[in-house]
Amino acid sequence: MKRITIAVTLACALSAPLTAQDSEPRGPREGAREAFQQLDLNGNGVVTHDELMQEARKNFAEFDLDGNGTILLSELPDKMPLPPRAERRLAKMKDKVHSREQSGKRDEARRGPRISPEDRAEKMRPTRLKFMARMDKNGDEQLNVEEFSVPIIKRFKRADVNGDGDVTTAELEQTLEQRRHKRRRDMKKDRR
Repeated sequence: MKRITIAVTLACALSAPLTAQDSEPRGPREGAREAFQQLDLNGNGVVTHDELMQEARKNFAEFDLDGNGTILLSELPDKMPLPPRAERRLAKMKDKVHSREQSGKRDEARRGPRISPEDRAEKMRPTRLKFMARMDKNGDEQLNVEEFSVPIIKRFKRADVNGDGDVTTAELEQTLEQRRHKRRRDMKKDRR
């Protein structure tokens, strides 16, 4: 199911964790580094386009139930997995709710009823219709490997700073740093 999470959300291996097995939520940097290591099949510190596509094909095959090279709407699960980032947010919400319950700080009269983390997760979960609509660029109501891989390839290209077709650990770190600075700038703009 964790591999499907990658495939469904197409969370880039360079910006999101592949699994959410830890009980503690991890930051995007740790998850990106872990995903990078998993994609680096030969362990040389470089993720090539071929290694990326090999993982994308493997994830695609998990959905292509009949093995015909296309994913139909009927082949997608009814309940799509949450994106890794949403899983981390859900874990943080659960911890926060638990600590409030333990401390007795919850004041229902003042704030009103709150949505449970599980209900919130259901609202964040993409439906298979939305997923298909977002991914099916040519409108034929089926996905091929190329359509399925577009988002992860775009992120891979963004991380390939020097444009040589490979992403090194140095390029990964540079990309993560740029993303961190961009988030900070965006947060400052939002405060104004």
